[in-house]
Amino acid sequence: MDTNKTESIFSKKRLFLSLFILISINLAAQRGSISGTVMDEAEKQKLVYVSAFLFDAKDSSFVKAELTDGTGFFKFDLLYDGQYYVQLFYSMYENWYSETLTLNSQQRNYDLGVIYIKQKTNLLGGVEVVYMKPLYEEQPGKLIMNVESHPTAAGDNLFELLRKTPSVTIDNDENILVNGKSGVNLLINNRPSKLSGEELINYLKTTPADMVDKIEIINSPSAKYDADGSAGMINIQIKRDDRLGFNGSVRSSASISKNFYSNSGVSLNFRAGKWIVSTNYNFGLRQYKSGSRTKTGYIDAEGNRISIAQNDLEEEFWSSISKGNSHHYSLYTEYQMNRKNSFGIQYYGGFNKGSSESANYTRFYVNESIDSSMSRVREGLNNSQRNYLSLFYRHDFDTAQSHYLELNFDYSQSNSKSENLNLFDYYYWDFNDHYSHFSRKSYRYPQLSNSYTLEAYYERNEGEYNFEAGIKNSLDQNDTKSMNYIEDCLIENMTDHYIYFENITAGYFSISTQLDKMTHFRAGIRGELSYIGGEQVTASLRNSSLYFDLFPTAQFNFTLPKKNRVNISYHSRISRPWYDDLNPFVDISEQLSISTGNPYLKPEYSQNFSLGYSWNYMLFFNVGYYYTINAINYARDLDPQTGITTRYPQNIGKRQGVNGNISFNIPLRKWWNLNLYTYSSYGKSVFTYQNKIETRNVYHQGLFFSQNFTVLKNYTLEMSGYYSLPSQGEWGKSKGTLSLNAGLRARLLNKKLTIGFSVGNILNNGSYSWNYQYPDHSTSEGFSVWNTRSYSLRISYNFGKYFEIKNKRLKSGSDGGTGQPSPPSI
Repeated sequence: MDTNKTESIFSKKRLFLSLFILISINLAAQRGSISGTVMDEAEKQKLVYVSAFLFDAKDSSFVKAELTDGTGFFKFDLLYDGQYYVQLFYSMYENWYSETLTLNSQQRNYDLGVIYIKQKTNLLGGVEVVYMKPLYEEQPGKLIMNVESHPTAAGDNLFELLRKTPSVTIDNDENILVNGKSGVNLLINNRPSKLSGEELINYLKTTPADMVDKIEIINSPSAKYDADGSAGMINIQIKRDDRLGFNGSVRSSASISKNFYSNSGVSLNFRAGKWIVSTNYNFGLRQYKSGSRTKTGYIDAEGNRISIAQNDLEEEFWSSISKGNSHHYSLYTEYQMNRKNSFGIQYYGGFNKGSSESANYTRFYVNESIDSSMSRVREGLNNSQRNYLSLFYRHDFDTAQSHYLELNFDYSQSNSKSENLNLFDYYYWDFNDHYSHFSRKSYRYPQLSNSYTLEAYYERNEGEYNFEAGIKNSLDQNDTKSMNYIEDCLIENMTDHYIYFENITAGYFSISTQLDKMTHFRAGIRGELSYIGGEQVTASLRNSSLYFDLFPTAQFNFTLPKKNRVNISYHSRISRPWYDDLNPFVDISEQLSISTGNPYLKPEYSQNFSLGYSWNYMLFFNVGYYYTINAINYARDLDPQTGITTRYPQNIGKRQGVNGNISFNIPLRKWWNLNLYTYSSYGKSVFTYQNKIETRNVYHQGLFFSQNFTVLKNYTLEMSGYYSLPSQGEWGKSKGTLSLNAGLRARLLNKKLTIGFSVGNILNNGSYSWNYQYPDHSTSEGFSVWNTRSYSLRISYNFGKYFEIKNKRLKSGSDGGTGQPSPPSI
């Protein structure tokens, strides 16, 4: 494509995006507001965290919710002309209702002044109070999205829900990024999930959104969190209903394209007396088809231009298919002995079974003429199983839940195995004259992993001061073995047995205080003693390392007038090598590609600074600077004599750069809501490659948007899209991609039944392409398709009965919380 034409297209896209944002901001202007201050009628004290709800006076439909701040003040902004009324809810107090308030061109702002509410003289049983939390809340170091208040969460799964969360993006390869950075740690109920890769994605896609209470984006982790991970953290708080009674949901979904996915499940929650029990089961089926085409080029020792191309022809492209099923289940139970003591058990597990088939057709070109060719047909079976168990005990030293000690024990176990049969055939020229055939079987089992964690956590709130401290010890053990047979004969030098051991002992403390009415400060430090050991049993090789590190954190939060917030933070992080990257075994299972680990890898260390701003929970902005040493990347050496490439991880050098993101959540009309998120990162890598110092600029940027249109109150139309702009890495460039989606959702039977239909990847361009230029002048380019246009149907039904409303206990491990009990949820 002509360069000027390409630049013109991108200029038009940027112009369109700029005009779109300006129009959106203009639509959000010229709105009205309703505000007030809430006080106790008897004590004449201002009340904090009173729930203020705004309703449309015409049909009593819910509009939005706010919480009173430290001065008892609340305000509803950006209101359209119309008639409204306000309801105030506060535990142990009588509900308060305003008169009908009319907003129009004559009066756009209402100040209700001081509102006095009365304490209840007696408690009424059997009365259900309907409560809606604000969609977003901010606490020091993190942004909270309350899922039940999201307009389109019903019927979604957790994977789709993360796409709609500010600061979070999911790229073309289904990698999860926070503020445009990879290396995110996922927590479930404040505990490490121990999930990664395909296992993590399957968990997210089979977990329904209605099981989730809230999603916490921890941009600046405090000292209480593990220091591992180069980006922030995502904490998934699973819903726990504290109301006496029984409730649950059943759900089913299916998606069809060239691929097929289906998922069905049931969730049950029960509370009677001091017992709380929640359980969940999901069953999924999948059939996944993908296509790819690659080409590697280099100059051999004799000066010939060699090219190795895979799947050149169209009929060879869609060459890979996998099938499988998965089962996931969980159980949570808690016993509240009294108001100061409780203990509980959390368990989740699952197992997966799958099969795969693939065919690759490779052609070898010498000076653009086909010299020879080969084919490989692979058939595989795999299965895996995981179990996770967590026990906790909590003692509150007071009834305000602001001074407590918590003990946790976690155990995680996984086991997997795989079998693959590879059939190789070799030909002269373009698959014309067959001259050789052989088969190879490979077995990977056992692949065992066991993890143990013991932690004690202490927190105390004293007025404007908060102190937290804890100790933690974690132990991880991995045992992997693989064997290869050629024509049923065991090949000894292709047998691998690797044992990995990791023990981390940590201690930490953190102090936070309210310096004045506008300024909150938090600082802490975490120390980690790490022992890493690996044994390559087959080759009798042992490696180990012992090191101690300190990780300081600091953060200022400024609460400014008119719902403006600013935060400045610093935190130090570490990224330890994955155990597979430390295994020195040389894997030659691919004919032209060798991979091996590096037992001498050092961990990455990064220093991170960020500046954040938000307004009215509608606009979020963040810019940061990072500096990383011992940066880990995969090096690639190509032998010009044989054409064989060797891939291995190494500490290539250092990285530094800046990244930023902007997120909008704008109600353009009562029936029209816009979410827009864009991120960008630019940096520089300096590293040594084949004894030469290389300097490369790296950058990536992207845009996600969604628009929700409410039609006839119970029907929602959603349009969304993701645009990844061209990016530059250490080795080369990747082209941009654009994906558009649309869906319709209906909530029927008093919103108990949700039915949703959607079309994904409307443009049918779910592809990824790259073009890499390596320092040794070899090249690698490719094109892959992971998804095509899809059609999805989701159905869910909620049921249950409640007997009495109880206040929800504060979730354990809340970072920088208020110490106040959370209000009840619907």
